[in-house]
Amino acid sequence: MGESGSGKSTLGLAVMRLLPRESTITGTVSFMGKNLSEVPARRMAQYRGTGIAMIFQEPLTCLNPVMTIGEQLMEAASVTSGVRAGELYSTQGARPQGSPLGSRIGISRSNGRIHSERIVKALEKVRVRDPDVAVNKYPHQLSGGERQRVMIAMAYLLKPRLLIADEPTTALDVTTQAQILRLLTELRRDTGTSMVFISHDLLVVGQLADRVAVMYAGEIVESSSITNTFSNPLHPYTRGLFNSIPSKYKWEGRIEPIPGSVPTLSDLPPGCRFHPRCPSAMQICSKDSPPLRKTGERDFVRCHLY
Repeated sequence: MGESGSGKSTLGLAVMRLLPRESTITGTVSFMGKNLSEVPARRMAQYRGTGIAMIFQEPLTCLNPVMTIGEQLMEAASVTSGVRAGELYSTQGARPQGSPLGSRIGISRSNGRIHSERIVKALEKVRVRDPDVAVNKYPHQLSGGERQRVMIAMAYLLKPRLLIADEPTTALDVTTQAQILRLLTELRRDTGTSMVFISHDLLVVGQLADRVAVMYAGEIVESSSITNTFSNPLHPYTRGLFNSIPSKYKWEGRIEPIPGSVPTLSDLPPGCRFHPRCPSAMQICSKDSPPLRKTGERDFVRCHLY
């Protein structure tokens, strides 16, 4: 978690190796014993999808606008079985012109029937209304919440070892947000998928997380269990985030905002990156960058106060 501009989404894209080609990953991305930062680009396709999948903040920019929902879910289903999506449309392997997917649910190719049943069940699982109708719709014909449900249905089909959810509820209303969070919790429970949930909403993080990593200006400044983070935040930036929650001040005066803004990565301050905004800054903070120090069995903080 962290403010906008902290580097949360960039970190998720780095794990997936989806950053622009001119980008360089420093350090390691360890996944199932492999350093993904060293895996050749062509082999990364083996890890995306069934290994690591990602749900983005705005699914409309991720779903193909000229393919129906059913076709895109069929493509995802084919990844898990090694069947090419083009083979699923008819016994001849070619998509019938003008034929809606709903009429292809019972096509004779056996693997096609299996995939068709799987995608309808996946849409039912994420509570998309009228899944037999939804499979024939295009992304722009669905609401934001329905599009996000389609992305979650895709994750159900892929059953990845790790799911990166990049602020998937930000643009949704409160009711839909609660429904999406419930679906993500069910996905994690039913499939055994681990999840990295990226968010700037501390209350949402409190509902989902087991552990929290707080990011600021491109680096992790604190990492600990959800209990320790919420009951005893150590880093001044983490404390500042909790102090700026509006609900904390319903009847008790003004909110305490963090002064200033997150620096751009091309113009970072010397020493600790947070020191220009830190109420506890010392002289050393403007000179030396603090290392990530261990403060407990699995707790870490990047601050000269510890």
